[in-house]
Amino acid sequence: MGKRKQDVDVIDGVLGFFSMFDWISPLVATAQDIANGPNHTLMIPQNCGWCGKNIERTLRQRGIKTWGGMIVKHTIMITVKRTDMDAAYSVLERNRIPWGSG
Repeated sequence: MGKRKQDVDVIDGVLGFFSMFDWISPLVATAQDIANGPNHTLMIPQNCGWCGKNIERTLRQRGIKTWGGMIVKHTIMITVKRTDMDAAYSVLERNRIPWGSG
């Protein structure tokens, strides 16, 4: 288990380094925010046991539109319409996914 943890830490470090140069994702997310109207960003600890894509998939399966998914400083950020905010938090709670808000 120790070696696997070290490998994951190295990969996280490399991804974190290269994410500093990513200016496209925030730009696209901002354009999507404008196109989709009033919104709310869910903030989920990266070490929650879920990957961002699976969280987005789970929300979409419940009819909640998501966009702007990205990881910033060990936090998964997923944007939803403001009118879907309460439903999104309910889905996170039912699946025991810890969250914050932005």
